[in-house]
Amino acid sequence: MHEAAVRITDAVQCLTGRPEFVLAIDGSSGAGKTTLAACVAARSGAGLFHMDDIYPGWTGLERGAQYLVDWILRPLAEHRPAVWRRYDWHAGAYAETHTIRPGGPLIVEGVGSYSLQSAPYLHSAVWVEADAQQRRTRVESRDGHSTTRTWSLWAAQEQMFHREHGTREAADFLIRN
Repeated sequence: MHEAAVRITDAVQCLTGRPEFVLAIDGSSGAGKTTLAACVAARSGAGLFHMDDIYPGWTGLERGAQYLVDWILRPLAEHRPAVWRRYDWHAGAYAETHTIRPGGPLIVEGVGSYSLQSAPYLHSAVWVEADAQQRRTRVESRDGHSTTRTWSLWAAQEQMFHREHGTREAADFLIRN
């Protein structure tokens, strides 16, 4: 993963002539998006936003992708602060408000970070993939076996979303993890 982060950071730094540069790191759950994004952010000094913070629950992938555009990408593109609310997965409701100031490079990490709606606001996209069993093992070790009930529901949304939005095909970088 470190090697991929170095490669992407080097390529992105060549592309970042503007401070509002936005990189999306997308792929299915457990592929390694968060790890890669943290490495690239640490190497580049970019801000990091996690899609997990805005999905409105286990059936909210499509809405979360739209919230990314409405709450974060559009305001930043208009040089306005992006104000968003964190979804509290345990309470099943939105919680506190957060703000991202315009003017710095940003990495958006998570399923749905690339969509047909977000594409006009993105400067580059990464697709991270891994074997389905490996991904499921990672998710269960990270989130516990409570995800067993929701794995199929979320995976079906991911597949449909990625197919409809052409996420993998639109990526500038493909990382096999």
